[in-house]
Amino acid sequence: MLKSLFNRFRPKEEIEPIDFSGLGADMHSHLIPGVDDGAKTMEESLQLIEGLHSLGYRKLVTTPHIMSDYYRNTPEIILEGLERVREAVKEKGLDMQIDAAAEYYIDDGFVKKMEEGPLLTFQQIPAGRGLLHECS
Repeated sequence: MLKSLFNRFRPKEEIEPIDFSGLGADMHSHLIPGVDDGAKTMEESLQLIEGLHSLGYRKLVTTPHIMSDYYRNTPEIILEGLERVREAVKEKGLDMQIDAAAEYYIDDGFVKKMEEGPLLTFQQIPAGRGLLHECS
């Protein structure tokens, strides 16, 4: 009886994957390996990028965490990682544009980061720049 109860929740047919090509871009991902809680290895990063590509995405803005006491990333660390990812994507032959911004944690060190600058922002936003932040 228990087995038949759980079978009710299984889809009767395969669900078609969603086509995200109308969106074209993802602006919040963690694809640079080893810098935060996202991809741990380049292989994992490439798997994620290939998956996003298969869903129709053609532009990614990866946004690693920057947190004063845990993810001590800097723009230099992120941009160096971005170049490694871009090279791996190119070697793989994927048609994917990849840029980077950052997801800033609003903590004690954030004001200092703003003063010292520059911050990694979304340059693609029509009004100029956008900042991704996390409050908790």
